[in-house]
Amino acid sequence: MVTALGLDAAETWRALLAGESGIRPIDTIEVLDLPSRIAGNVVGFEPARYLDHRELRRTDRYAQLAIAAATEAVMDAGLVAPLGDDVGVIIGSSKGGIATLEAEIVALELRGASKVSPLTMPRFNLDVAAANVAMQLGAGGPNFNPVSACASGADAIGLAADAIRRGAATTMT
Repeated sequence: MVTALGLDAAETWRALLAGESGIRPIDTIEVLDLPSRIAGNVVGFEPARYLDHRELRRTDRYAQLAIAAATEAVMDAGLVAPLGDDVGVIIGSSKGGIATLEAEIVALELRGASKVSPLTMPRFNLDVAAANVAMQLGAGGPNFNPVSACASGADAIGLAADAIRRGAATTMT
């Protein structure tokens, strides 16, 4: 788990049991014109713990968070990468790399089309977190991202269970 309450499952669970809230004032963007100035942001996350310099440039923050959470889950399960072709990855997300999309739209508007990164689509794509996790952990089984708004995470769990039940994978992350 990588959440607004903690950077791993143990830290998040301790905060939950203590009744803490991960909701705090937004300090990452200008919010004066917004009706709400609070959010559940992940604070203190260091993606370099999970990705090398080249991979950091090529991944959106949402994929970096997914890689960190999946790496923790795999370690907690006692699995070792590379995971193999019988292990799959399904990650529910309704937005994808929205930070990348925003940055590239600004680049297009301010500096022109030649300044838009050729990595925009691979970083923004809704399925890129699942693909990045699969590549990082060597999972060659089923790999995709269900998109169903707020139900995406629950759908991912159901689809992962179904993949195991059908024999498409022995393990899903």
